[in-house]
Amino acid sequence: SQYGLSLVGGHVEEMTVDGIRVVGHPEVLQASKRAIEKYETTWRLIEEWLEVPMTPHVIYILNGEHGYLARNTPSQEVLMWDTHYLKSPNETTAVYEAVYYLVNETFLSVEGGTDLHLLEEALRWVLLSEQEDLGSFKKWYSPISTPIQETEILNQFDAYEKQGRLQEVVKFLYQNYAELEKKKEFNIIEALQLYKEDTSL
Repeated sequence: SQYGLSLVGGHVEEMTVDGIRVVGHPEVLQASKRAIEKYETTWRLIEEWLEVPMTPHVIYILNGEHGYLARNTPSQEVLMWDTHYLKSPNETTAVYEAVYYLVNETFLSVEGGTDLHLLEEALRWVLLSEQEDLGSFKKWYSPISTPIQETEILNQFDAYEKQGRLQEVVKFLYQNYAELEKKKEFNIIEALQLYKEDTSL
């Protein structure tokens, strides 16, 4: 593309947005500022809640093909964005991208089935709830059909939410997951039991 040729040809500039270096073609730099502001809200929420560094040091804005190929970097410090990030940035996209980084860790090829799926959904709900009223997690999640194992977990989540503790529980679950050497071994029922034992001491 013309944009890709411009980058290869060295037609790049950089600017700083809230301490973040942004490198790209001059035509897209101003659009990137608005996108970063949307993402910053989510990054800060995660940093305050989960104590995980999320704000990058530098963002490179690439054309679509190059951005897609470089998307899954194992570090949040340097981000490779393609130009689609700039078209209609919103909080929902920012949350889904952040959780994708926190849990999926695609570069490790994690596949965790129901346990990781529920953890991802709980993380998304907490982060989105900080920015808009979603109602209860159980109502927001509500899949078409719920397996028995999921029903048990959802009922526990619902009870904790009514106690005003669900955000604390989800943080505990995430930390339990993050500490595992083999991410596929994450078991949400075992982690919930550990939380019960930990808080009953």
